[in-house]
Amino acid sequence: MEGFAVSELDSFFNSAEECAAYEAFCAEQERGLEKFTLAEPALVCRWRMARRGVPLLNRHIRALSHRVVNGAPLTANMLSWAKQHVEWSLAAGEYDDPNGVLMLVIDVNGDALMSVGPYEPLA
Repeated sequence: MEGFAVSELDSFFNSAEECAAYEAFCAEQERGLEKFTLAEPALVCRWRMARRGVPLLNRHIRALSHRVVNGAPLTANMLSWAKQHVEWSLAAGEYDDPNGVLMLVIDVNGDALMSVGPYEPLA
């Protein structure tokens, strides 16, 4: 597992064999993953951040629930995914600008991608 030394994982398993089996399982899963790409964007949301948060996040999610992609409203699963990933992205704090922009892109197939970056005014 990336980012962890075997000694750090040992406490999660009953034996070194269990730990090795888990690492083998993770490696096997990663080999089977296809590269993720988005199709043509159908919906793009840019939410301005303030001090590493998105003010009025629940209001943004409610507004998102009224948006339509391919003639249908976004599913409850997509809305839950978006809210959870906004919270995870902000909690991870792996971005430089605490007052940047969180961007959500949903493509014509209903797949989504989220990113956090610096604020750049739209021209």
